[in-house]
Amino acid sequence: MRRVLKAVSVIFCLYLVVAAGWRLAYAQKATGNLPTHTKINRWLHQSLQKEQEDTTMSDLITFFARKQIGIPYEANMLDKSPIEKLVVDLTGEDCVIYVENTMALTLTALEHDSTISRFSQNLEHLRYRDGKLNGYASRLNYFSDWLLNNQKRGNITILSQKWPGTAKMDSIYFMSTHRYDYPQLIHSDSLFRLIKKRESYLSHDGLRYLPKMFLPRYVSKIHSGDIIAFVTTVAGLDVSHTAIALRSGNFLTFIHANPKHGVIIEPLGLLPYVLGRKTIKGVIIARLRSEQVQPSSLRVPQKDHRTSR
Repeated sequence: MRRVLKAVSVIFCLYLVVAAGWRLAYAQKATGNLPTHTKINRWLHQSLQKEQEDTTMSDLITFFARKQIGIPYEANMLDKSPIEKLVVDLTGEDCVIYVENTMALTLTALEHDSTISRFSQNLEHLRYRDGKLNGYASRLNYFSDWLLNNQKRGNITILSQKWPGTAKMDSIYFMSTHRYDYPQLIHSDSLFRLIKKRESYLSHDGLRYLPKMFLPRYVSKIHSGDIIAFVTTVAGLDVSHTAIALRSGNFLTFIHANPKHGVIIEPLGLLPYVLGRKTIKGVIIARLRSEQVQPSSLRVPQKDHRTSR
């Protein structure tokens, strides 16, 4: 009898080891820290507890966008390791990582999940080409590429593409002409060639943007939680900054990772911010798609120097 119990005990322990290994698959793949994982778990639990029948996806995105206010700005967070890994870290954010973290948190909450493993899966799904981490070249380095690839996979809708008055993006070549600013490209000719190939594609089949002179016409169409990409005048670069829209009545502003102040609510508002900067020539507006996950408890409202990384 003791032998039987011992055998059962061994089998049960093996089961626990296998189950734990499965749950930690993404933890092994990701780089992160305990405080970050604790925050993510806590915020996801809070979002599920606060969810009400009239909660919109916009409310959920705004909830997570606000939670990150005060996080310091940190550049080059994805480039600390020579091997491409999924970075899960809330000790610092740049403007793109801030948008990715906000959207990954929202997708996880929409699935009624509060685990770090599911958050990590959603983050990878947003950050990498076709949702799969496969080395540095799979990272969506240009934000216009990020938008196009995520729209192709049904994660977002690029709203401004269909607005009258849009203009074609200029040619993209910033990374290939600044090769020595990117450690991964310095030592790898194959990666360099892949980046040049992607730049060529984006230059010929890339996005359209809304010139800032037309922005006042469309301010009313922008909701809290929408993704804002600021199109830059820097030669060869597409987008220089990203943010999450925040509306209070008729006042439209945004939350962003500011290089000087970290994650803040922009006090100027969207229009004065865009119109007052010569280095911004327009915007692209995108929205997380409600068809991604649509629990019955959620309703949809009816109506840095560089971001290449």
